[in-house]
Amino acid sequence: MAITITEIKYTPDPLIPGKKVKATCKVNADEGIKSVKIYDPDYNSMEAYDDGTHGDDVTGDGIYTLVTDVPYGR
Repeated sequence: MAITITEIKYTPDPLIPGKKVKATCKVNADEGIKSVKIYDPDYNSMEAYDDGTHGDDVTGDGIYTLVTDVPYGR
């Protein structure tokens, strides 16, 4: 299965410790995928979705979204 990830964005940029961040990326794949894993600098994994929930704006548009808190000390 071929997968291409482009248009990686963080809002706000730069990140603000203690505030929310919205991470998005455009995913093109030969087959449908449920989610993509995003890793933080400590290698903790989080999942981004394209399902109209989890902060995602539009279901099925190929933009995968994750909304989470930025930890202090980053």
